[in-house]
Amino acid sequence: MPVSSGNAITISAEPNDAVELHGLTVDGSGVGNNGIVFTSGTSLIVVNCVVRDMTSIGLDFLSTATTPQTLAVSNSYFNNNAVAGIKIATESSGAVNAAIDRTGFYGNLFIGLIADGEFGARALNVAVTDSVAAHNNVGFAVQSAQGHSLTTFSVTHSLVEGNVTGFQSSGTGLGNAAMYFGQSTLTGNGTVANNSAGGVILSYSDNYLGAGNGLPQGTIGTISKM
Repeated sequence: MPVSSGNAITISAEPNDAVELHGLTVDGSGVGNNGIVFTSGTSLIVVNCVVRDMTSIGLDFLSTATTPQTLAVSNSYFNNNAVAGIKIATESSGAVNAAIDRTGFYGNLFIGLIADGEFGARALNVAVTDSVAAHNNVGFAVQSAQGHSLTTFSVTHSLVEGNVTGFQSSGTGLGNAAMYFGQSTLTGNGTVANNSAGGVILSYSDNYLGAGNGLPQGTIGTISKM
């Protein structure tokens, strides 16, 4: 599905509608804006899709609902997008839970995958497993702001390789934005992790640090397993 301009797919569903996308290749060819934009509906499932070469975001999941919403992405790729592979954001009082598995984020100019709770009011939880973030400016990022969504981002069984920054966490309230990672491999990242303005990055102490990682900016804490 080549895109000549604008957004390729915009989903503005009814509040109780569940939407699924399967087997799509969306190619922005360096001129399309966003690949998939989700603005309303109760849930979105994306399976076996490729979104690449957009001038902005591959998948923009923007929650403006007052009720809970969910996102699931599996066996998909978000490559060479100019802003982000996937952005998941809250902008109202509805909570969001997102599950990402077996998905690749390659060569995105700014961020592979970002969870952004800085304008929402309820929790934003993102979990990634068995996935790859490689050759982006930032591999995985989480951010929020004081008084807004408590935003958590967990990464397990994944590869974070060759990014300028592997993990990034920022928020104006201590613990308001938190990144957790375990059983993952980090190699060749210019900065292995960067936390600022109250953002938290915590390791389960069972990760694999390969060669070529730069030192973290800020502190990587540890957290115990249950």
